[in-house]
Amino acid sequence: MKQESLRGSGLSPFFVPEDFLPSRPSVKQDLNTDILIIGGGLSGLLCAYTLLKAGRGVTLVTSNTVGDGASRFCSGTVTGDGGVDLRTLRDTVGREQAVAWYRLAASAVEQLEKIISDTGSKCDFRRRGSFYYTSFPKEASALREEYLLRHHIGMDCRWMGAEECEEMFSFPCVGGLWMSDVGAELNGVKLCRDLADWITLHGGAVYEGSRVDVIETMRDGGYLCRCGEASITAKGVVDARGCEILKKRPQLGRRVTVFSIATEPISVFRGWPDHCLIKSRDDFSYLRTTSDGRILYTGELSASLTPEGRMGGIDANALCRVKYGNLEEELKEMFYGIPRIKREYSFCQSLVLTKKGLPYLGRDPQWKGLCYLYAFGECGLAGAVVGSAWVSRMLCDPKIQGPEYLTLP
Repeated sequence: MKQESLRGSGLSPFFVPEDFLPSRPSVKQDLNTDILIIGGGLSGLLCAYTLLKAGRGVTLVTSNTVGDGASRFCSGTVTGDGGVDLRTLRDTVGREQAVAWYRLAASAVEQLEKIISDTGSKCDFRRRGSFYYTSFPKEASALREEYLLRHHIGMDCRWMGAEECEEMFSFPCVGGLWMSDVGAELNGVKLCRDLADWITLHGGAVYEGSRVDVIETMRDGGYLCRCGEASITAKGVVDARGCEILKKRPQLGRRVTVFSIATEPISVFRGWPDHCLIKSRDDFSYLRTTSDGRILYTGELSASLTPEGRMGGIDANALCRVKYGNLEEELKEMFYGIPRIKREYSFCQSLVLTKKGLPYLGRDPQWKGLCYLYAFGECGLAGAVVGSAWVSRMLCDPKIQGPEYLTLP
């Protein structure tokens, strides 16, 4: 079994450790650029792509290697709901803004498909149906209401009662919400690598191992960014550092740890129609398949683990072993028609959950040429796709503002 210990890490079917050896130069001398993007995850790379397509010059810098952050352990799923219930969002930000986010999120899969086609990325992109279910009778009415809300704003979804759920799936469901072909799965690490290659081939620059420590304004309205001993001057800046920003602004969300396992390749998927994306309303769990026929199961939420692999004063290696074992046993119980389910990969990751369950994007209130995009948690991939389009528009037109409900508190 391929398994390592902690540090938000382990081994995944999506990459090998050699993928994260430095392969691009670091910033060693002063640079001048049109737009500087800070952050080498999917958010930063998608911002670089959209800005290059808009005709802007782009330099991207990342403190580690491309994709070696939250994107490294991204489950690679994107769904039309953007990762948050419409019912919950309506009660949090209001009906009009909740619907606005849902329509943005619903466009993410189509936008992503166009980007992948344009860049020629070999990231195993596949459209999938999505199944959102509950196993508890007391939750069925709330999920039914969620279906009605989505249905009435025009989303392509249908309600499945207990009998229909039992016909299609081998695990207990008292109700479910089915959305056809509005979800997708992909390999996030491959997409990061392919985007970085496309950026450099189309006139942009990508630097690894280059941490931006200070951002200062200049008299001419531009920005001076300190990167070690070197300086980078830019007309505009995009801060897309993701989880790293929590060191400065911990109020943006709370860190948790989620655990994932991937099975050995499976040839028969009884009780799992069309390899759809599966999400449980009862707990924080997601299921998908991979291009080589594995099951990827993410769940078992816990308090955040430290980089040293501790939870408080406790060594958490034992906890990880329990969590991985739980996920494997749950899979066997859910899909008893699938023979020989056996985990091959195990890994855990730090995840940021925001108060609204939404990404943050917008323009700095004081520095108009500085924009930010932080796409965390469940909304991560959808937020990175639609957020990068907004950021590009804002930098190309100073009059454009980001949606108010997505701006930083």
